[in-house]
Amino acid sequence: MQQLTALEHLTIMYCPNLASLPEGLQYLYALRSLSILSCPELASLPEGLIHVTTLQNLEIRSCPGLMEFPESVENLISLRSLAISDCHNLTYLPEGLQRLNALQHLSIRDCPELERRCKERGEDWQKIAHIPHIYIGTPRSKQEHDVNSQCSFCFSEPQQLDHEYFLLSILVELCSVKNLATATSYGKPGGIGRDTMTEHIIPPLRARGSTLRARAGVSIE
Repeated sequence: MQQLTALEHLTIMYCPNLASLPEGLQYLYALRSLSILSCPELASLPEGLIHVTTLQNLEIRSCPGLMEFPESVENLISLRSLAISDCHNLTYLPEGLQRLNALQHLSIRDCPELERRCKERGEDWQKIAHIPHIYIGTPRSKQEHDVNSQCSFCFSEPQQLDHEYFLLSILVELCSVKNLATATSYGKPGGIGRDTMTEHIIPPLRARGSTLRARAGVSIE
């Protein structure tokens, strides 16, 4: 490590038997980004890391054996982004985190106990409250995007949809291509008759439509 004084980016990944990082991280005088990914046996971060004062981005993902951060983490005076995910045994953050004034982004995901402690009024909230951008758990915007992407075909302009068109739009999702070609010929010679639509198709679609509207927060009269 002592010869890598110009190294700026370091990624350590997919090391199933790696129990500790090599000594000498303190000699990486130019290191700006460190990512540690999928190292399940890694139990702790080396103390040498806290002397890398040039470090700006630190990502730790899928390291379930990791149980703690170095207590002197406040020495990482240039750290701007910290991302922690899928580290189930990491249950608390060090006190020194609240003294990282340059830290702008903190992301914690798939770490159940740590997420609980880092939410507002949690035990670790005061350690991170000064950080401008905090992401705990799955972002709400992603959840909304998942719902919207499932329903985009019928909710793009809901205020202009009449009820029957809305039901036929849901039919796009529920019917096979062959059945859909027949269903959309409703009202044409050889198509599905009005009685069949009214008695056998529209009722289940109306129920499905109510479910989708509730999920998407859309009201169609």
